[in-house]
Amino acid sequence: MVATMECAGNNRADLDPPVGGNQFGGGAVSTAIWSGVSLSDVLERAGVGADAVEVLFEGADSGEPVPGRPLPLICEASPWTRPSTLILSWPTR
Repeated sequence: MVATMECAGNNRADLDPPVGGNQFGGGAVSTAIWSGVSLSDVLERAGVGADAVEVLFEGADSGEPVPGRPLPLICEASPWTRPSTLILSWPTR
């Protein structure tokens, strides 16, 4: 899967009036080739039932703003957040 991502703070330093957060200039954009497995395949193999409504990923790292916040399994507003279109990725190119 090829995907381009842009940080929400890209060009934040140019906003007027200024806003809080890291004052990024341009360049917080990247395109990568992602590989991995389908989240729906992993959930099926793990025996997650059809009645499940969220999944919680935990790792050795932590993040902001809410570490450990569950990911809803289905979001009708966007087909990109359905388990059939999500991948669990590993090294990118």
